[in-house]
Amino acid sequence: MQDILNIILSKFDSLSDSNQQIAKIILRYPDEIPKYKITELANKSSVSISTVTKFCKFFNLEGFDELKYMIKYRSSTGNIEDKLLLTLSTTHLNIASKINSVVKLINKNSKIYIFAKSNSANIAFDFYYKISKIRPNVIFERDSLLIDDAVSKITNGVVILVSNSANSYICNVAEKLHSNRKVKIISVTNNTNSKLNNLSDITLCGIPFEIDSTIKQYLPFNSKYSLMYILDLFFYTYFQLDYNKNLDKLLQCRLKVNEFF
Repeated sequence: MQDILNIILSKFDSLSDSNQQIAKIILRYPDEIPKYKITELANKSSVSISTVTKFCKFFNLEGFDELKYMIKYRSSTGNIEDKLLLTLSTTHLNIASKINSVVKLINKNSKIYIFAKSNSANIAFDFYYKISKIRPNVIFERDSLLIDDAVSKITNGVVILVSNSANSYICNVAEKLHSNRKVKIISVTNNTNSKLNNLSDITLCGIPFEIDSTIKQYLPFNSKYSLMYILDLFFYTYFQLDYNKNLDKLLQCRLKVNEFF
Protein backbone atom coordinates (compact mmCIF):
# COMPACT_ATOMS: atom_id res chain seq x y z
CA MET A 1 0.00 0.00 0.00
CA GLN A 2 1.27 3.49 -0.87
CA ASP A 3 2.41 5.69 1.97
CA ILE A 4 -0.28 8.39 2.07
CA LEU A 5 2.04 10.58 4.14
CA ASN A 6 4.53 10.79 1.26
CA ILE A 7 1.70 11.68 -1.09
CA ILE A 8 0.42 14.46 1.21
CA LEU A 9 3.93 15.84 1.65
CA SER A 10 4.62 15.81 -2.09
CA LYS A 11 1.53 17.96 -2.72
CA PHE A 12 1.91 20.19 0.36
CA ASP A 13 3.03 23.35 -1.48
CA SER A 14 0.04 23.16 -3.82
CA LEU A 15 -2.52 22.92 -0.99
CA SER A 16 -4.70 25.81 0.17
CA ASP A 17 -3.93 27.38 3.57
CA SER A 18 -6.71 25.42 5.29
CA ASN A 19 -5.62 22.15 3.69
CA GLN A 20 -2.03 22.83 4.73
CA GLN A 21 -3.26 23.16 8.33
CA ILE A 22 -4.87 19.71 8.05
CA ALA A 23 -1.75 18.27 6.41
CA LYS A 24 0.48 19.60 9.19
CA ILE A 25 -1.61 17.90 11.88
CA ILE A 26 -1.63 14.61 9.93
CA LEU A 27 2.13 14.72 9.35
CA ARG A 28 2.78 15.74 12.95
CA TYR A 29 0.65 13.03 14.57
CA PRO A 30 0.39 10.18 12.05
CA ASP A 31 0.04 7.46 14.69
CA GLU A 32 -2.77 9.34 16.43
CA ILE A 33 -4.90 10.15 13.37
CA PRO A 34 -6.47 6.63 13.06
CA LYS A 35 -7.89 7.14 16.58
CA TYR A 36 -9.44 10.54 15.74
CA LYS A 37 -13.01 11.36 14.91
CA ILE A 38 -13.39 13.78 12.03
CA THR A 39 -14.41 16.50 14.51
CA GLU A 40 -11.09 16.10 16.37
CA LEU A 41 -9.01 16.58 13.24
CA ALA A 42 -11.16 19.56 12.24
CA ASN A 43 -10.75 21.19 15.67
CA LYS A 44 -7.00 20.60 15.84
CA SER A 45 -6.63 22.02 12.33
CA SER A 46 -8.97 24.98 13.04
CA VAL A 47 -11.10 24.14 10.01
CA SER A 48 -14.63 22.90 9.41
CA ILE A 49 -15.67 19.25 9.07
CA SER A 50 -16.58 19.89 5.44
CA THR A 51 -13.04 21.15 4.80
CA VAL A 52 -11.61 17.88 6.15
CA THR A 53 -13.95 15.96 3.85
CA LYS A 54 -12.84 18.06 0.86
CA PHE A 55 -9.23 17.44 1.87
CA CYS A 56 -9.83 13.70 1.64
CA LYS A 57 -11.52 14.11 -1.76
CA PHE A 58 -8.51 16.10 -2.99
CA PHE A 59 -6.40 12.98 -2.42
CA ASN A 60 -8.97 10.78 -4.21
CA LEU A 61 -10.23 9.19 -1.00
CA GLU A 62 -13.86 8.39 -0.29
CA GLY A 63 -13.76 10.20 3.04
CA PHE A 64 -12.14 10.48 6.45
CA ASP A 65 -12.50 6.76 7.23
CA GLU A 66 -10.45 5.85 4.17
CA LEU A 67 -7.83 8.45 5.11
CA LYS A 68 -7.53 6.85 8.56
CA TYR A 69 -7.26 3.41 6.96
CA MET A 70 -4.54 4.57 4.57
CA ILE A 71 -2.55 6.09 7.43
CA LYS A 72 -2.99 3.12 9.77
CA TYR A 73 -1.98 0.53 7.21
CA ARG A 74 0.64 2.48 5.31
CA SER A 75 3.73 0.49 4.46
CA SER A 76 6.17 0.29 7.38
CA THR A 77 8.95 -0.89 5.08
CA GLY A 78 10.24 0.48 1.84
CA ASN A 79 12.83 2.75 0.40
CA ILE A 80 15.20 4.15 3.04
CA GLU A 81 15.78 7.34 1.07
CA ASP A 82 12.02 8.01 0.85
CA LYS A 83 11.57 7.57 4.60
CA LEU A 84 14.53 9.81 5.36
CA LEU A 85 13.28 12.48 2.98
CA LEU A 86 9.84 12.30 4.58
CA THR A 87 11.43 12.65 8.02
CA LEU A 88 13.49 15.72 7.13
CA SER A 89 10.77 17.43 5.11
CA THR A 90 8.11 16.94 7.76
CA THR A 91 10.46 17.94 10.55
CA HIS A 92 11.18 21.16 8.67
CA LEU A 93 7.47 21.92 8.35
CA ASN A 94 7.09 21.38 12.08
CA ILE A 95 9.91 23.66 13.24
CA ALA A 96 10.42 26.27 10.51
CA SER A 97 8.14 28.87 12.12
CA LYS A 98 9.99 28.60 15.46
CA ILE A 99 13.63 28.76 14.38
CA ASN A 100 13.88 32.55 14.23
CA SER A 101 12.38 32.88 17.73
CA VAL A 102 14.91 30.37 19.06
CA VAL A 103 17.83 32.16 17.42
CA LYS A 104 16.72 35.53 18.82
CA LEU A 105 16.45 33.98 22.27
CA ILE A 106 20.02 32.70 22.32
CA ASN A 107 21.32 35.85 20.66
CA LYS A 108 20.17 38.07 23.52
CA ASN A 109 21.39 35.76 26.31
CA SER A 110 25.04 35.67 27.29
CA LYS A 111 25.14 32.07 28.52
CA ILE A 112 24.06 28.87 26.77
CA TYR A 113 23.93 25.47 28.47
CA ILE A 114 23.52 22.33 26.36
CA PHE A 115 22.55 19.12 28.18
CA ALA A 116 22.00 15.70 26.63
CA LYS A 117 22.36 12.02 27.46
CA SER A 118 23.22 8.79 25.65
CA ASN A 119 23.08 8.81 21.84
CA SER A 120 21.46 12.24 21.78
CA ALA A 121 24.59 13.62 23.43
CA ASN A 122 26.69 12.76 20.36
CA ILE A 123 24.40 14.86 18.19
CA ALA A 124 24.24 17.67 20.77
CA PHE A 125 28.03 17.76 21.03
CA ASP A 126 28.34 18.43 17.29
CA PHE A 127 26.05 21.45 17.73
CA TYR A 128 28.05 22.60 20.76
CA TYR A 129 31.34 22.24 18.87
CA LYS A 130 30.13 24.45 16.05
CA ILE A 131 28.41 27.17 18.05
CA SER A 132 31.25 27.44 20.57
CA LYS A 133 33.51 28.48 17.67
CA ILE A 134 31.56 31.67 17.09
CA ARG A 135 30.37 32.72 20.55
CA PRO A 136 31.65 32.50 24.14
CA ASN A 137 29.98 31.12 27.28
CA VAL A 138 28.67 27.89 25.80
CA ILE A 139 28.69 24.96 28.22
CA PHE A 140 28.03 21.33 27.27
CA GLU A 141 27.53 18.41 29.66
CA ARG A 142 26.49 14.79 29.09
CA ASP A 143 27.36 13.23 32.46
CA SER A 144 24.47 13.11 34.96
CA LEU A 145 26.54 14.29 37.93
CA LEU A 146 28.01 17.19 35.96
CA ILE A 147 24.60 18.14 34.59
CA ASP A 148 23.09 18.09 38.10
CA ASP A 149 25.92 20.24 39.41
CA ALA A 150 25.54 22.74 36.57
CA VAL A 151 21.76 22.92 37.01
CA SER A 152 22.12 23.74 40.72
CA LYS A 153 24.23 26.78 39.81
CA ILE A 154 22.28 28.19 36.85
CA THR A 155 20.63 31.53 37.60
CA ASN A 156 20.01 32.85 34.08
CA GLY A 157 20.64 32.15 30.41
CA VAL A 158 19.35 29.63 27.91
CA VAL A 159 19.31 25.88 28.51
CA ILE A 160 19.05 23.61 25.46
CA LEU A 161 17.88 20.09 26.30
CA VAL A 162 18.44 17.52 23.55
CA SER A 163 16.68 14.17 23.92
CA ASN A 164 15.26 11.90 21.24
CA SER A 165 12.67 10.35 23.55
CA ALA A 166 12.47 13.19 26.12
CA ASN A 167 13.38 10.66 28.81
CA SER A 168 12.52 11.05 32.48
CA TYR A 169 15.97 12.36 33.46
CA ILE A 170 15.84 15.21 30.95
CA CYS A 171 12.27 16.00 32.02
CA ASN A 172 13.45 16.17 35.64
CA VAL A 173 16.17 18.63 34.61
CA ALA A 174 13.52 20.79 32.92
CA GLU A 175 11.34 20.65 36.04
CA LYS A 176 14.19 21.92 38.23
CA LEU A 177 14.75 24.88 35.91
CA HIS A 178 11.16 25.63 34.98
CA SER A 179 10.32 27.78 38.02
CA ASN A 180 13.19 30.22 37.35
CA ARG A 181 11.82 32.61 34.75
CA LYS A 182 15.29 34.08 34.14
CA VAL A 183 16.20 30.73 32.61
CA LYS A 184 14.75 29.99 29.16
CA ILE A 185 14.40 26.35 28.14
CA ILE A 186 14.64 25.15 24.55
CA SER A 187 13.92 21.46 24.03
CA VAL A 188 14.98 19.50 20.96
CA THR A 189 13.22 16.16 20.81
CA ASN A 190 11.29 13.68 18.67
CA ASN A 191 8.61 13.02 21.29
CA THR A 192 5.57 15.10 20.41
CA ASN A 193 3.63 14.03 23.50
CA SER A 194 6.23 14.46 26.25
CA LYS A 195 5.71 16.65 29.32
CA LEU A 196 9.07 18.20 28.35
CA ASN A 197 7.15 20.24 25.79
CA ASN A 198 5.05 21.84 28.53
CA LEU A 199 8.14 22.64 30.59
CA SER A 200 9.95 24.37 27.71
CA ASP A 201 9.66 27.93 26.46
CA ILE A 202 10.16 26.67 22.91
CA THR A 203 10.08 23.09 21.64
CA LEU A 204 11.70 22.05 18.37
CA CYS A 205 10.14 18.68 17.71
CA GLY A 206 11.15 16.37 14.89
CA ILE A 207 8.87 13.85 13.23
CA PRO A 208 10.88 10.78 12.25
CA PHE A 209 9.34 8.06 10.10
CA GLU A 210 11.24 4.93 11.02
CA ILE A 211 11.38 2.08 8.53
CA ASP A 212 10.53 -0.58 11.07
CA SER A 213 8.90 -0.51 14.51
CA THR A 214 11.68 -2.67 16.01
CA ILE A 215 14.33 -0.31 14.67
CA LYS A 216 12.35 2.63 16.05
CA GLN A 217 12.38 1.09 19.53
CA TYR A 218 15.92 -0.25 19.75
CA LEU A 219 18.06 1.41 17.07
CA PRO A 220 16.43 4.68 16.00
CA PHE A 221 17.68 5.65 12.56
CA ASN A 222 15.64 8.48 11.08
CA SER A 223 15.23 9.90 14.60
CA LYS A 224 18.95 10.65 14.63
CA TYR A 225 18.76 12.57 11.39
CA SER A 226 15.73 14.47 12.61
CA LEU A 227 17.66 15.80 15.63
CA MET A 228 20.71 16.56 13.46
CA TYR A 229 18.56 18.51 11.01
CA ILE A 230 16.96 20.59 13.77
CA LEU A 231 20.28 21.51 15.37
CA ASP A 232 21.98 22.20 12.03
CA LEU A 233 19.13 24.49 10.94
CA PHE A 234 19.34 26.13 14.37
CA PHE A 235 23.08 26.72 13.99
CA TYR A 236 23.10 27.98 10.41
CA THR A 237 20.20 30.35 11.04
CA TYR A 238 22.16 31.76 13.98
CA PHE A 239 25.31 31.96 11.85
CA GLN A 240 23.46 33.99 9.21
CA LEU A 241 22.57 36.72 11.73
CA ASP A 242 26.05 38.14 11.29
CA TYR A 243 27.57 36.04 8.55
CA ASN A 244 30.76 38.01 7.88
CA LYS A 245 31.61 38.46 11.56
CA ASN A 246 31.02 34.78 12.29
CA LEU A 247 33.05 33.76 9.27
CA ASP A 248 35.94 35.86 10.57
CA LYS A 249 35.69 34.09 13.93
CA LEU A 250 35.96 30.71 12.23
CA LEU A 251 39.00 31.85 10.26
CA GLN A 252 40.64 33.15 13.44
CA CYS A 253 40.07 29.78 15.09
CA ARG A 254 41.71 28.07 12.14
CA LEU A 255 44.72 30.39 12.30
CA LYS A 256 45.18 29.68 16.00
CA VAL A 257 45.14 25.93 15.33
CA ASN A 258 47.72 26.33 12.55
CA GLU A 259 49.96 28.38 14.84
CA PHE A 260 49.73 25.72 17.51
CA PHE A 261 50.95 23.03 15.12
